[in-house]
Amino acid sequence: MMPMDGPPTVPAGGSVAGSAFVYEPPGKAVSISVEFDIVDRLNFDIMKGYGAVPKRGAEVGGILLGTAEQGERLVIRIEDFVTVPCEHLRGPSYILSDNDLAGFQHTVAQWAPAPDKRIHAVGYFRSNTRNDFKLGAEDRKLLDAHFPAPAICLLVRPYATRIGEAAYCWTESGTLADEPNGEIFPFRRKELGGAPRPKRAPAQGHSSQAEMPYDTGFTPQEDSPTHHAGLAGSAMASAIIDSIAPSLGAAGDRIPVDGPAESPAPLPSPGNARKSQPSWVWIPLSFVFLLLGVVLGFQISMSFNKPAAPAKQADPYNLGVAVARSGDSLHVKWNLNAPALQKARRAVLLIHDGDSRKTVDLGLDDLARGGVLYRNHASTVRFRLEVFHSETASVVESAGIKLVAGE
Repeated sequence: MMPMDGPPTVPAGGSVAGSAFVYEPPGKAVSISVEFDIVDRLNFDIMKGYGAVPKRGAEVGGILLGTAEQGERLVIRIEDFVTVPCEHLRGPSYILSDNDLAGFQHTVAQWAPAPDKRIHAVGYFRSNTRNDFKLGAEDRKLLDAHFPAPAICLLVRPYATRIGEAAYCWTESGTLADEPNGEIFPFRRKELGGAPRPKRAPAQGHSSQAEMPYDTGFTPQEDSPTHHAGLAGSAMASAIIDSIAPSLGAAGDRIPVDGPAESPAPLPSPGNARKSQPSWVWIPLSFVFLLLGVVLGFQISMSFNKPAAPAKQADPYNLGVAVARSGDSLHVKWNLNAPALQKARRAVLLIHDGDSRKTVDLGLDDLARGGVLYRNHASTVRFRLEVFHSETASVVESAGIKLVAGE
């Protein structure tokens, strides 16, 4: 069965059951279900391999985990998978070396059916970057050696500019055909009818000091407005007291200004002191304290009621595109909280890998991941992310990386 020229469509017999896509082709005694989360994760691993080799891309393969029941109808449920590494000693195709084959056999043995295991190995998957969309001789050897009937194989063909396509091969009438038994269908959650994955909650930032209200436990620091208000009030009160101090000093004749310093005069009795102290002295003192309280209260009130600085608005054209090394690959990231991404309908990622160039279409599910992994070929790689808000309006941002030899 050759791949379709146009975008693949959901085949007849495809339906959604809870969180899985169920394929029950008409006229076939088979029911195959795959969890939408498995579709997302498989796509991620397959596209990671696809970007590892320029032009064609490296194939990725592994083991499908789930349950298989053979009765009047073959019922296979795919609930997980395990990717088995390949050294690619014979090129981009998923053809296992002796070391790879030993790892494959070990993984199959770990997931062999057992009473204490709810799921087990039910088949094999492989991405397909070859011209022919069918099983190869090496695929049949793996299936015949490790997956007795009933077994299944999932082939996925990735594309850089459109949605990938997939098809199943399963045991039918005791044999496993080279070409897929069923129709080719789009291999993405949205096209298969799955509900969108919940978006991650945006990171909760901390308010700046200027945005936070004052509280009743506020303690002024030396450079704070309240500290300077207190200094100003104290200076004003001191000036007022100094201005009336001469009148307070003139009110008493207890200390002579001129004349020899003889023995001090005896202290007056309390009764005499009260009689000699004029009562009008308390009037200016009360006025001073009242005025001091008013000044301090006004200054503190002004400092506490200082309006908060307006919050800094996020740049509407910033996507936060960044590139970092992640193992043998490059991790291209963008800011999920950027306003330009919140309004996105789709996006295109242009990759300049040395002299080669790739274009990858990104849907809303792809953008919600916050980034992609890319296996670079050259030491200088540049990425250009263009986010479309409509067919005529978009926001573009670029980022690149230059690797040092031996890194």
